[in-house]
Amino acid sequence: MLSRTRRPDGFAERLDPLARHGFPWEPRPLPGAARDDVLDAMAVCRTALLIAEGTATRLGPEHERDRYGLPMNIWF
Repeated sequence: MLSRTRRPDGFAERLDPLARHGFPWEPRPLPGAARDDVLDAMAVCRTALLIAEGTATRLGPEHERDRYGLPMNIWF
């Protein structure tokens, strides 16, 4: 993604891939949530589904941890 999520072009740039992966959304106001937060939540749901299916890709070694012992990986 080339544009920031909060910019109109960046927001639009993210809607299509999410819809193609099963997360269509007609933007509308949701109390307590900015519209870019909704996009983030949909992306997290998509990644969680991929992890649950065993088809997600991990960036970084499995053993990599932060100072609190939390995994330091990016999944997609």
